[in-house]
Amino acid sequence: MDEADILADRKLILNKGKIRCLGTSLYLKNHFNMKYNLEIETNDRARVHKLIQNYVQNAIYVENKENNQQNNRRESFKYHTWRLPLKLSYKFSALLNNLEYCSDNNNFIKKIALFMPTLEELFIRLEDETYDNEDYDNRHTDNDRYILNTDSHLPRLDPVEKPSSLKILHHLISNRLNIFLKDNQYISNAILQPAVISTLL
Repeated sequence: MDEADILADRKLILNKGKIRCLGTSLYLKNHFNMKYNLEIETNDRARVHKLIQNYVQNAIYVENKENNQQNNRRESFKYHTWRLPLKLSYKFSALLNNLEYCSDNNNFIKKIALFMPTLEELFIRLEDETYDNEDYDNRHTDNDRYILNTDSHLPRLDPVEKPSSLKILHHLISNRLNIFLKDNQYISNAILQPAVISTLL
């Protein structure tokens, strides 16, 4: 997944013989509203949450079950996770700078890590949506299924006209002439030298 995310310019995802999505990684992650995961090791979650909200108001705190099960009188350092919208990534720089400043000069933040959404998460989301659509199909009629499926069809492309043989031959000859005229050595060896030799003989 990581190799495809980095190397491929565009990704096409098939599900049961149908194209579910096609585009660049950034387009797909924006389209499906994927989010960054910001993990912070802190002993003052409320203070960190307020700091994050100052920069990214749409940040969502994710409850950690392990943290909820530990009921210590004095709150110790624990990992907490926030989900940050991909569309607000231009605000991350100021947020991370402030968090790093608090980590260096205060005692309530130890570690900071920001994870970008992966294609694997996107596949999981598409798979979940597929199951939801199957449940929808089981509950609705054929007309409802047709309305549901028409939204996912890709637009039809106009047919490409096949060039004639004369047109292909014309392009080949013109391209060859352009190559020959650009090659000065070919002109001298193939045209000028034979002409000079023939005149001398």
